[in-house]
Order: sequence, then C-alpha cells, then structure tokens
Amino acid sequence: MFDKLARGLIHHILLPVPTTRGKGVLVAPTVYGTVILGPTAEDTNDKTATATSAEGLALLRHHGARIMPDLLDEEVTAIYAGLRAATEHHDYQIHCHPDQRYLVVGGIRSTGLTASMAIAKHATRLLAQAGLDLGTARELAPVRMPNLGEALPRPYQRSELIATDAEYGTLVCHCERVSHGEIRDALHSPIPPISLGGLRRRTRALNGRCQGFYCGVAIRPLLDQHRTTTITHPTSTPHPAHRRVDVLVIGAGPAGLAAAAALAAAGAGKVEVLDRQQYAGGLTRLWRHTRDPHRYLDAMTHAGANLHTGVTATGWAGPRTVDTTSPAGRQRITATAVVLATGARERPRNARWIPGDRAPGVLTTGQLQQLTHSRQPMGRRAVIVGAEPVSYYALRTLRQAGVEVVAMVTELPRHQSPLTTHLAARWRHCVPLLTSVAVTGVVGHNQVEGVTLHRADGRTTMISCDTIVFTGDWIPDHELARSGAIPLDRAPEVRLSTPPCVPVSPGSSPLVTCCTQGGPPPSHSLRAEPLPDPCCGTCPASPGRPRSYPYGSTNRCGGSPPTALPPPAPDTGSWSRQLSSSLCRCCWPAKTEKSCTGPARCAPSCRTGPTA
Repeated sequence: MFDKLARGLIHHILLPVPTTRGKGVLVAPTVYGTVILGPTAEDTNDKTATATSAEGLALLRHHGARIMPDLLDEEVTAIYAGLRAATEHHDYQIHCHPDQRYLVVGGIRSTGLTASMAIAKHATRLLAQAGLDLGTARELAPVRMPNLGEALPRPYQRSELIATDAEYGTLVCHCERVSHGEIRDALHSPIPPISLGGLRRRTRALNGRCQGFYCGVAIRPLLDQHRTTTITHPTSTPHPAHRRVDVLVIGAGPAGLAAAAALAAAGAGKVEVLDRQQYAGGLTRLWRHTRDPHRYLDAMTHAGANLHTGVTATGWAGPRTVDTTSPAGRQRITATAVVLATGARERPRNARWIPGDRAPGVLTTGQLQQLTHSRQPMGRRAVIVGAEPVSYYALRTLRQAGVEVVAMVTELPRHQSPLTTHLAARWRHCVPLLTSVAVTGVVGHNQVEGVTLHRADGRTTMISCDTIVFTGDWIPDHELARSGAIPLDRAPEVRLSTPPCVPVSPGSSPLVTCCTQGGPPPSHSLRAEPLPDPCCGTCPASPGRPRSYPYGSTNRCGGSPPTALPPPAPDTGSWSRQLSSSLCRCCWPAKTEKSCTGPARCAPSCRTGPTA
C-alpha cells in the first residue's frame, strides 16, 4: 500500500492481461486515497502463514517497476498478506447434505465480498429445501457504517459535527485524519474492537504513512480505558471561520519556535505558530538532556508570537491559505507568508520493505521515546537496527527502562557515530555491533519472536527478541509541501526551496519557507544558508538576494538527539525581514506555462522550481 501522495499518479486500475492463476499483479487506487500494488498468488498448506515474504515483495517490486516505474519512488505505508480457502476446483463449492445436517460453502476465493449476499440467499434456499424451518422473516435493524473513504466529507471536515461534539475536531491519527470522536464511537459500538488491529480496521487509525510513529502510543491506552469511561459529547466554542495573520508557522518544534521568535523580533507583524500536538517542542521535548524547546518557547513568547496547540493544518485552500481543524472547529487562515517547520520522522518497518508478520513489538526511536515518556510497558529483549547517533540514544533509553539489548545491526561496514559513543556502548552496555548485516524478516505472529539477518558472506541467522527498534533513516514530513506543489530539493545537502509560483498582491510576499530536516542521505548536515533567487527575473530584488533559509530542527539528520540551530544574528537575519518584501506575481500551485495566469508569465525556472 503506497502513500496518499502517490494518488496523483493514477486515475484508474492498471490491470495486466489475466492468466490461468488469476488477474495477476495490478496497480489500483483505493477508496482511502492510497494506491495498492498486488496481489501475489501462492498456494500453501500452512493455514497460519499470514507473513509476507522476501520473494513476494521482490515480485511486487518487479511488476510495479514494469507497470508504473514512478510508483516505487513513493513511500510504502503498509504491507499485507492474507489467506483464503482454495480448492482444486474452478468454481464455488456449495453443497447441502441433509442426511448429515451439513452445508458446505467453500472455494469462494477473491469474490467473497461481492458475491456474499447472493451466496447467502442461495444457501438459505438450500437449507429450506433440506427441511429446515427458517421461521418468519423479520426486518433487521439498519447498520450505520462510518465513512472511512475519501469520496464523502470525513468528520474532521464537517464544521457542524464538530460544533455539536468537539471530539471530532481532536485529531489523534494525523496521517489518516482520524478524530478522537471516531475512535470513541468504534470502542462503544455494538461489536467493539479488542485489539489495535481491530481498531485499525474500524477507523483507519495507525494505517497512515507514519505507521504509529506519532499516534501509536496515544491510541494504545484508549483500548484499556473505554470500558470504564462514559460517552461524552463536549461542545466547541465557535471561532471566526476565516482570519488573517502576517506570518503563519506550521510546526512548534525547535525549528518552528526559533523561526517564530526571530520573525516576531524582526518586526514581521503578527506571527502565529500552529502545532497538531497538545504540547510545543516536537519530539525534542521527550529527549531528557535538551532544553532547546523551552528556551525557544520562552524566546517566542517574549518576542510576541502566538502559539496554538492541538490545531492540525489539513491542507491548502488557496495561495498561502491553510485549512485547519481543532476542537474549536474548522478554520481557514490566510497569511502573508507561511513557514513550514513540520520536521521529520524515522522510516518505519513497512517503508523499508522488511517482510514478515505484522506482530506487535516493532518500534521506531520516536515510538520508543513516547513509550518510555508515558511509562507504558515494553519488551525484555531488543534488537536495534541502525548504528547512527540516534541508535545509541535508543540503546541508552532501552537500558534505562530495564530492557536487555541483544545486538545492534547495520548494513554499513561500520557505525556512523562518534567513536567515543560507540566505545561507551561496547564497554558499558556490552552490546555487540553487527556490521554488513541486513534485516531480512520479522518473526512472530501475536508478538515479535525474533529477527532474521543476512550477512555479507551469505550466512543467515535469527536472533531471538521481543522488540525491534528501527532507528534513523530520516524522511521529512512534507505532506503540506508536496500538496502545495512546493519544489523539494533532493540534493545531498538536505535543504528545501521556496515555492516560486504563488499569486500575491502588490507589496506582499509569496514565500512559503520550508524549515525541516530529512531526505537522503541521512548523514549530511542542514546548514542555514541563503537560497538562490526565486523564479522570475522581474523581481525588484537584486540577483542573488537570499529569499529563504532552510531552518531545520536538527543539525544532523539522523544524528544525536535533536539540537536546534541557533537563530540568526541580527546582522544575518535578513531572511526574516524579507518575508515582507515584494516579489513578482506568479501562479499557485506551480503550473505549466500554458495554464499560467496573472499579469506576469512564469519564467521557465519558475515552472521547475529553484533548487539549493
């Protein structure tokens, strides 16, 4: 299953020529806004074999590259495998044996959902013919299914629903836009879920691109609490449906807070910071030895910027206009300039194409941080995948929680951390580092039981554990940037450029500055350097005048616990003052020259976007 950002690549089902074994591997859009690649079809005698395999994933990649090559450049959000009853026959096996009081319905294969109602009617007739008294037909109570698809408005998009129940404006799963109200409804439904898997299927929570990186720890306690809580429907306090600010900063991590503090101090006008979490500071607030979030929060408050937490920016409504959802309802905010400081996250297991079952016990460092911060139980034996500085921080966190770390593994020939950090881990914690070793699978069904490894010399082994922590391999949270057609720089220096095509009024700035970390490779630094001039040559600014500074929340992607870059000194802080400078008029999002509108046509560099 590929991320929603891949949805623009396809508008219909791409189906190869079917074979005798089935329709084969296909690429298709889903009602959830994602893109599916698959399935494979393999016969097995094991009725418990629900794990994905390396061979199956390799086959999918092969067919995906042949059908739609660009699809493999997108992030994988989930990998599924399932079983269905199969027979040696090519048709349904529906037979009634009255003498044995037995009705068999089997061999349905992939048409079970679409054929289920007709099969039920046929089975009912067979039972009646066999002499079973079916009784008097009665009308069944209607079943109202929640709207999980993208064709109709979701609860977070319905202002009238949030006005009557603020829980629908409190988003828990931000990737799939699942609200607390939807989770509450599922937990109090006639057939409530008893596991995270059941809750996932009923609400789509945990099914997004982060795979629980942000919301997993928050959702887990809800399963235990729902039996003792009563349903409440708190109302929200209405607020203006549309308002304006001078600068809107999205993300209240160290980067966003520092940017807001510098902008407010430089006189950029009304500066406002939004964050979807309930607390400012991002993930760095969970790192025990850093005070950067508090320092920047104090600086931002002292400079006069405003902070609003628990507010999720759900998309663009137009040029520098963002739609938001919060317990207070839906609101549209227009700004003279928008700063994206949405940070980064570690690549989860599925996005790394690691086969195996979907067993509990697979974490990232971010999830590990949140588990320890909320004092939730963990396993007893762990394997850490990665040897970056953040991997050694995960090691210390696990040891402080009383978890035995069996080994650290990396595909690279050596660790990517300071030598003192590596030696301290070897001497103090006695944890071996296995280099040139690839993780080839996760073992376990109801709980992680081990991890399979492939060595460079061809040997394969398995390490027993109940917890696997995938560390590093940082990727940016760039959903807003991509949905706004902001060109992203994939160069080794992990920097993002300003969007060149934004319609503005004279005297205002079209800048949308990306303050984030992420992008391959994870070992390069983020540097606060001026980016080249935006697109159009008609701008009044002189050539080479810096327009934006990438302002990341860490000074090393995948490095040690994030340390925010210091704000620019007054004499080098022109990037904040330039947010109110005038630029040329262009189109938003970026369009081709043929469809570009406005008094000024976009230059060729405007269509492709500047890079840095």
